[in-house]
Amino acid sequence: MIKLKSTQDLVYIKEAIRIGELILDEIKSFIYPERNIIDLNCLIGSMIRKNNAEPSFYGYKGFIGNACLSVNEEIIHGLPVYRELKDGDILKIDIGINYRGYFSDQARTYIVGKVKDPKHCELIIACEKALEVASSLAKQKYNLKVVSQNIEKIAKSYNLGILKDYGGHGVGFEVHEEPRIPNYAPYVDLELKGGMVLAIEPMFVIGKGNYHKSEDGWTIIADGISAHEERTIIIE
Repeated sequence: MIKLKSTQDLVYIKEAIRIGELILDEIKSFIYPERNIIDLNCLIGSMIRKNNAEPSFYGYKGFIGNACLSVNEEIIHGLPVYRELKDGDILKIDIGINYRGYFSDQARTYIVGKVKDPKHCELIIACEKALEVASSLAKQKYNLKVVSQNIEKIAKSYNLGILKDYGGHGVGFEVHEEPRIPNYAPYVDLELKGGMVLAIEPMFVIGKGNYHKSEDGWTIIADGISAHEERTIIIE
C-alpha cells in the first residue's frame, strides 16, 4: 500500500532530505587514502546526530552501521569493517536519516584520491546522469515506469550492467515503503501522485550486474566495479 504524505509530513521529510544531502557534501573532504572505513562510519553517525537526527540504518533488521559503506565491487549494504581506503578505490556511501520519525534515503559514489581508470569516472558519470534524468521525470501524472525505463536506457547506452533484484522504493514514514522502483524491466505501471515520496537509486556495474552476498550476510558484491546514486524525491 502506497502511503501519501500530508503537507505537514513533508515539512519533516524535507528536513531529513536536507540533512542527508548536507552530510554527503561534507563527508567528501574526509575521504582520502589511508582513511579507515570504521572511522568514516563513526564520523557519519556523529554528523547525523549533530543535526538533531538519527541514522535510520543503525539497528535496522540488525544492521550495525550508521551508513552503508561499500568499496569497489561491493555495491550496497557494506558494513563498517576495519579497512583502509586506497588511491583509486570507488566508495559508495548510502545513508538513511530519521528526523523526528520521518525518513530520507540518499547515496553517492566517490573516487578515493587519484583516479586509476578512466572507466571508473565514466561509470560514475553514467550513474549520476541516470539519477538526474529519472529525478526530472518523477512528477505528478507521469508514470513510474518511465522513470525506470530511462535508468535502464542510460545504463545500456554506456554498456553497463544493472544490479539485479535491487532498486528504488518509497520512503518517508519508514525506511522502505511501496512502491518498488526497478531499474530494469519488468517495470511498475503506476501514475505518480502528489504526496508520494520516492527514493530513486540507479546501481550500475562495469560487468553484467550479477552479484552474490558476502559471508557477512549483508554486503552485496557485484561482478565488477560499481556505482550507486540515490536521492529522495517528493512528488508535489
